[in-house]
Amino acid sequence: MKLIVGVTENWGIGHNNDLLHWVPADIQYFKENTMGKVIIMGYLTLLSLPNEKPLPGRVNVVICDDPSVKVPGALMARSLGDLEALTRFADSDDLYIIGGASIYEQLLPYCSQALVTKFVSAEVPPADKFFPNLDELDTWTCTSSSEMKRYEEVDYCYTIYENAKVLPLSNLQF
Repeated sequence: MKLIVGVTENWGIGHNNDLLHWVPADIQYFKENTMGKVIIMGYLTLLSLPNEKPLPGRVNVVICDDPSVKVPGALMARSLGDLEALTRFADSDDLYIIGGASIYEQLLPYCSQALVTKFVSAEVPPADKFFPNLDELDTWTCTSSSEMKRYEEVDYCYTIYENAKVLPLSNLQF
C-alpha cells in the first residue's frame, strides 16, 4: 500500500478541510499516480473532493464507522478490518491512501511508499491538520527528490519515501 500527500514545511496538510495549496501540476501528479487504482480516504476527505463525490476512474473506498453514511459510487469500510477485506482483491501497489490526517496516521505503518509533494510558500493558511514528519521516523527514508519547481508564489518538489518495516495488511484491525 502507498500513500500520496502534499505537505508544507511543517508537514501541514490542510485547513478547514481544504488543501493548503492548489497547484495544477500537483493535481495532475495525483491523478497520474492514482488513476485506475484504489484510493482510500476518510469521510471528511470525501467531502473535500469536487462535488463531495468519489473521484472518477478509480475505486473509491471511504472509511466511516457511521452505518447510516452511504456514498453512491464508493465502497464503504466501517472499520480497518473491513478495509482489509475490501482491498484483498487488489495488488498492494495499487492501493493509495489519500487522507485525511487520522487515516494517514492509522495506516502509515502499513504503507511501503509515500509520495510526498513538499510545498514552500511565503503565504499559506495556518494548517489545522498535519502529517507525521517522515524525516523523524526511524523506518522511513527519503529515496528520491525532484528538482524544485515553481507555480505562482509556491515552490514545490516531489519526494518519495520508503518504509523499511511495513506491517502486513492482514494485521489491520480497528
